[in-house]
Amino acid sequence: FPVTICQLGLTIINDQIINGVNGSSTTTSLSFGTGLRGMFELGGDLNEYLAFEGNIGAAWNSINQGSNAALYQVPAMVGLLGKYPFHLQDGTLFTPYLGLDGGVRALLYESLSFVPSGQSSNYSGSPTYIDPTWQIRVGFLVGLQADWQLAVGYSFMGSWGSLGTSNNIDLGPLGTSTLELGFQAQF
Repeated sequence: FPVTICQLGLTIINDQIINGVNGSSTTTSLSFGTGLRGMFELGGDLNEYLAFEGNIGAAWNSINQGSNAALYQVPAMVGLLGKYPFHLQDGTLFTPYLGLDGGVRALLYESLSFVPSGQSSNYSGSPTYIDPTWQIRVGFLVGLQADWQLAVGYSFMGSWGSLGTSNNIDLGPLGTSTLELGFQAQF
């Protein structure tokens, strides 16, 4: 079983459109600061070139609408990882990979506060959502020792919209890019 231990990354989120607040349409958007994401993966090789993995993680980004406003994401996904291992001239194992994942994520918006475009009253709240999520990952693994590899990659996590909310705000799809660095151990 390969296990990714301590995969951390910097996240960049695309602006998110707010489609409506309290039943009224708006064209307001949320903008986000650079954040952090951590992820833990557990999986097994199906063969030399394909692995099945499950992953769970957590991400945080500040939001520019409201003091102390933030977005917390908690994704849980399963997927396939295609890889092509080969040895460099110095004997180091080098493995480029491409992964596709699907699952769900919890979105927890904290302390949003803004005046929606076209409205006069202030929106203030901390909406929560669950949404169907997909992710594409690319990168490479570099052998450090017999059972340890350094993982360097990029992932894009997206959604098709939310399944529910605790507040009366209609948020559009969300895309999160992550530059990742971590370690993989073979047990």
